[in-house]
Amino acid sequence: MIRVYKLDNQCKGFVSEKVRVPADQPVTKAIAMVLENADNADFSLSGYRVSVSSGVATIDLRLPPASKRRFSSLSNCEQLALFGSLRKTLTGNKPLKVRGVKFVDRGKEIKG
Repeated sequence: MIRVYKLDNQCKGFVSEKVRVPADQPVTKAIAMVLENADNADFSLSGYRVSVSSGVATIDLRLPPASKRRFSSLSNCEQLALFGSLRKTLTGNKPLKVRGVKFVDRGKEIKG
């Protein structure tokens, strides 16, 4: 069991939910659960890849080629919902053994 964190409706803090994740892919499943709520009417992700090395998770987020919005166009609240929820979920669960999170878009670092 781990806690998945999502931003509250007021954009002020995170709320958590206990969920079960498979023992063989806990980090990947935790990310998938956070990203279930990331899409909205004008922003969506086409996928992601993750790798963990020395306690740092690198998440390569993918936008659809025809996306009208980029990561830099997200509001502060939208960025906190996406990047903050992922960071808090991964670093806030000791069984995942993640101390830090880095975000990239096809290898280029995203400030998140």
